[in-house]
Amino acid sequence: MAEVAIPSKAKDRLNELSASDAARLIAGGDLSSEALVRDCLARIDAREATVRAWAFLDPELALRQARERDRTPARGALHGVPIGVKDVFDTADMPTQMGSPIYAGWRPPSDAACVALMRAAGAVVLGKTVTAEFAGMTPGDTRNPHDPSRTPGGSSSGSAAAVADFMVPLALGTQTGGSVLRPASFCGIVGYKPSFGRYNRSGLKMAAESLDTIGSLARSIEDVELVDAVLLGAPPRKAGPLCEPPRIGVCRTHLWETAKPETMAAVEDSAARLARARASVREVALPEEFAGLTGARDWSAASSARARSPTNGTTTATASASGCGNRWSSAHRRLTRSTPGRSSWRRDAASASLACSRTSTCSLRPASRAKRRRASSRPAIRAFNGCGRRCTCPP
Repeated sequence: MAEVAIPSKAKDRLNELSASDAARLIAGGDLSSEALVRDCLARIDAREATVRAWAFLDPELALRQARERDRTPARGALHGVPIGVKDVFDTADMPTQMGSPIYAGWRPPSDAACVALMRAAGAVVLGKTVTAEFAGMTPGDTRNPHDPSRTPGGSSSGSAAAVADFMVPLALGTQTGGSVLRPASFCGIVGYKPSFGRYNRSGLKMAAESLDTIGSLARSIEDVELVDAVLLGAPPRKAGPLCEPPRIGVCRTHLWETAKPETMAAVEDSAARLARARASVREVALPEEFAGLTGARDWSAASSARARSPTNGTTTATASASGCGNRWSSAHRRLTRSTPGRSSWRRDAASASLACSRTSTCSLRPASRAKRRRASSRPAIRAFNGCGRRCTCPP
């Protein structure tokens, strides 16, 4: 293993180390996980009031994890390295609130698969980072660390801001349409959105099951590769010299003309800089069929309802769009069963709003076969959940 010296400028700012360098220093006995975590927590204490990147933070829990890593043999490639986890991933020892007051304080019984893999590799989960509500369009309070008057991008806003502000070396995020790459770009860090299905999504509260992808946010390509290897159960690959110039495509999509002049200028400038650096840059034209992808942003009611599956004995049904095309920005009903042999339902946290200002009515009942047949003739959204109960919401 190559030796890594702590740069003199970073000796008093361990939180500015990359995850890869920190992992090597910890493995070599030149750095303790506790010292690294303490520096990260000190940065958070100094900047969180401005950046607002964290949805949940327990400093004592983080330090206990770090001390345990320092006492035990290395578990894996991330041993002792602190990470942030977007608050849409289940964590057994921290709340998973999905940026919504409906789930305030909710504690899942187990870790999401990707969180479990990161822990198995020795990572210290520092806390949960802010997400837009249900990883959708309602932003959290996070600000861009470079300019608090500007947005950090979403929906993985807290993950990107925390990494960019040196609060943590890397963090997990998710992307439905642009929720990893956009905040990474806005905050000036590295965002990696892999191919769909590359990682196990078990324990992820999804916004759209057919689109959601787990990604990572870091300050170096090497750190992204490290996370990728951990989540795949493979050894990290060593970066080597390029055998030939990289091939870069410049794609002006069917929405290109709607972009602002400064956005167009930024893309053109990046392409010109890459060409001057001897990269192979060429235009890429998408087939006309790709124009229809914009509609994929309008995820189906079934996908959104399934994302609110039963949790810890409580069933939450969500209607995200009505059959007549009216969009419900947020309609949630929480159900609880009372005494045995008898059903009663408690509804709370409604906050239902329709684009056409119509009020919503939801009837929530056990989904018996007879009732399913009767309901099937009604023009309604029928959202099924894992316990067999159904929410039927007439448009």
